[in-house]
Amino acid sequence: MTVVPEKEIAFRAAWLLENLLLSDPARFINSIDYLVLKFAGVTNGSCQRHYTKILMHLTDAKMLESVKQKVAAIDLEPIAERCFDLLIDAKTPVAVKVFASEVLFNLRLRFPWINEILADQIKIMMDGGKPAIQVRGKKLLKLLRL
Repeated sequence: MTVVPEKEIAFRAAWLLENLLLSDPARFINSIDYLVLKFAGVTNGSCQRHYTKILMHLTDAKMLESVKQKVAAIDLEPIAERCFDLLIDAKTPVAVKVFASEVLFNLRLRFPWINEILADQIKIMMDGGKPAIQVRGKKLLKLLRL
């Protein structure tokens, strides 16, 4: 339902998906592959917000071990590429950019090439960016330097 052309239905479905999945990630462990597969095709900005937030949590080091193992078995390079596309696109909503940058930060150890590119993209985003971008950008740049 989150990829249907009716924007309001897609938004509600994505919101519901986010809240259900994040309330009990282990319950939806068998759906993670499908979610990752669908992410690249999500063009609705409101839905992108929910998908990137889900992926931010799924790739977080603090996620449940069973979920981390599932995520580790999935090819996430297309996710990294899509997140960079979202960062570069001027039409991408700010919240999506913030969550996409967090996803990339979470994937930096898995894909070492992300570090340098992410730092550069964050600096570009911060140049004249909104307060949410400034705050998150400063935090991520500080963590990338450690």
